Amino acid sequence: MELTSIIMPCHNNLAYTSLAVESLFRHTKLPFELILVDEASTDGSKGYFDELRRSKTNVKVVTKGQEGFTSAVNRGLEIARGDLLCVVNNDLAFTPNWLDQLVLCLKTAGEKLHIREVGLVGPASNYVGGFQAVNNMRYTLSEVDSVAEKFHELNEGNWHYTHFLSGFCLLFTRKVFEEVGFLDERFNPGGFDDNDYCLRAFRKGFALIIAGDTFIHHFGSKTLDLPPFKHMKRGMANQEKFIRKWLDDKSQKVFAMYRIKNVERWIGQSLAKTSEFADGIVILDDGSKDGTPEIVKQFPKVVDYKYHNRSLQEARDRQELLEMTKSYNPDWIVAIDGDEVWEDKVNRDYIQRLARPFDPEINAYVVRYFTFWDDIKHYRADGIFGSMSNIRMFRNLPNQFMHSDHPQGFHVNSVPRFPWGCRAVTSIRVKHYGYVNEEDRLRKFLFYTKFDTDKRRTDIGNEDYHHLVSQTVRRRKWKEDCSLSLCTIAKNEEENFFSLLKPVRPLFDEIIVVDTGSDDRTPELAELLGAKVEKIKFENFSQARNIAKKLAKGKWILQMDWDEKVENYGQILEMIEDTEIDAYLFNIANYQKDGRLTMTEMVRLFQNHPDLEYEGLIHESIEASLLRRKARISRAKVKIEHYGYLKDGKCLDKKLSFYEDLNKKELKKKPKDPRTRYSLALHYLNDGKKEEGMRLLEEASLLNTGYYPVEKELSILYLLKSKEHFEKLNSLLPSDHIHKGFTQKALEFLNQAEFQPILVGSKAENNGS
Repeated sequence: MELTSIIMPCHNNLAYTSLAVESLFRHTKLPFELILVDEASTDGSKGYFDELRRSKTNVKVVTKGQEGFTSAVNRGLEIARGDLLCVVNNDLAFTPNWLDQLVLCLKTAGEKLHIREVGLVGPASNYVGGFQAVNNMRYTLSEVDSVAEKFHELNEGNWHYTHFLSGFCLLFTRKVFEEVGFLDERFNPGGFDDNDYCLRAFRKGFALIIAGDTFIHHFGSKTLDLPPFKHMKRGMANQEKFIRKWLDDKSQKVFAMYRIKNVERWIGQSLAKTSEFADGIVILDDGSKDGTPEIVKQFPKVVDYKYHNRSLQEARDRQELLEMTKSYNPDWIVAIDGDEVWEDKVNRDYIQRLARPFDPEINAYVVRYFTFWDDIKHYRADGIFGSMSNIRMFRNLPNQFMHSDHPQGFHVNSVPRFPWGCRAVTSIRVKHYGYVNEEDRLRKFLFYTKFDTDKRRTDIGNEDYHHLVSQTVRRRKWKEDCSLSLCTIAKNEEENFFSLLKPVRPLFDEIIVVDTGSDDRTPELAELLGAKVEKIKFENFSQARNIAKKLAKGKWILQMDWDEKVENYGQILEMIEDTEIDAYLFNIANYQKDGRLTMTEMVRLFQNHPDLEYEGLIHESIEASLLRRKARISRAKVKIEHYGYLKDGKCLDKKLSFYEDLNKKELKKKPKDPRTRYSLALHYLNDGKKEEGMRLLEEASLLNTGYYPVEKELSILYLLKSKEHFEKLNSLLPSDHIHKGFTQKALEFLNQAEFQPILVGSKAENNGS
């Protein structure tokens, strides 16, 4: 029977270590050896380990210096004898049959999930990032065993293909270790060593699987929270190191693959565009009877052309095409059909940028494709046609293949499978011309209706194929230039840098960062990302925003701050395709430390018209400029989430004090601007100066009776004042008074409404305590 070597690095935290070891022996049935790697513990752990070694024949202890988790794991791997290897933290509570379940997943998930070689698996947990996290579980430590058993019963066989597994509990085969090697010790004392190891394994063709039916309790960060490791910020300090390790400056070899048949009308245009960026093009022709073959031969970039005259079997053909393309050993592969054309902005520089991603865990890109209907100026925008997207560019890796369980091999993806976490959404669009003519649509409708014996909604998008011949369609005019720039201003945002930009870099055609005086590494990190960086001497916020806008070349601009994110960035792409809209007004959700959510609104996405500019020293706005040009403004389909009020209270106080000074200067400059009075009133209310705040709000209301944010704040303040009087009245009225019932109902409403003033900074912290 296979032996599993379990490697557990330890530094102090004896209470957690002993709990982990005891639960490990209690719940592990399969043969194992436990390798404890002691990193200079000073809390009595050494004596505990010595006793374990004397009492347990399958325990080994390695003593080493305090170098970190990564080195400790490697020292354990050096002496491990197991056929399987399992790296674990020392702050776990192992649960019944945990190893049996992980091993079963490792051995059988490949067949179930149609994956060639599973190399690594990991469990679900209460304290873990990514897709392994199980949220909102409530239990005590004494209940964890029964909770885990119930969890397994409810989720048995619930396994998921992924790109990353946390190193808190990671089981892998000896073959993985032999091909991937040791953990990279540059990541000592810990953090992103597991990202790096998983990525190295993934790039070698080993699949990673989440055993979503196995739950292990994790106390979480107990070692990294100790004083010697505080500077690692629970491992996040290594993120830049991880990114820099995998950045590749050399040109990437990109090949395109085509599966075609009878596309003489479009193939020339398609190949001409693809030839702009591809190093080579591979084509599988499924038996064209028109002039397609002659057109193909005119393009030098076509390095391989194979012609078949056989019945349609898409799964077979896609697999053959993939193998043909992979034989040229490209770094990346793009997939496109003969009736499709990339939009104009897609050129070699664009594709090379995507092929050298800032985020090393990106292995595939999702693009959207638009089906033109009746002419080549309008695409169909209703139903499934309005939301078509799939992977069209992917990294060439071992063990990739096309999978289809359809009996006729229909509706096969044009690329191999990739887990969700390593896909990135781009703003690239593909123009699909295959359904322009009604006769072509009818021909495809009749073919699939006749020969598809297993019509599935997941494949078709509907119950059948009638959407191909629908006479009631919604079309939208194609707009060739929908380029998108992200504009932001920054000062000392090194700590927050990756949280804003890393997840969305491929979505934008460019990123503009105007640095207003950072003395940390913000400009350097922005340039690492590939952003355009402009350093300026800060005068006011409008000045900085306008410089960013001037630098932007995109047709559209999204303006964001570093403590914000868009609820769903993909919706932005749909919004900018509307040719009738100039700008979008967003609801902004401001998260407060006391758990409340306050809402504001502002234009953040707009067309890059030269005459638009931001105005105001503080709380700068582009709305006035939009109104002057009579712009068409629509409300955004998604909200922006703002987390700035969750920062340290003293840091916020300093920021708010600076904002207040700018507001006072702005008020002197524009004494009749209701917005300035409104903004300054909020500062006074935040400081507890209710009378000054009320006065400014009332003045703002008189200056502009249509400025509803003022009326909203006044309404809340008057309701709060009303509540005070109702409470006093209720205490004065005898229980049998005629007005008692009315007063109590009014109070019930006011209490239920929970009107509260907005407090931020240390004011909010003190209020919460």
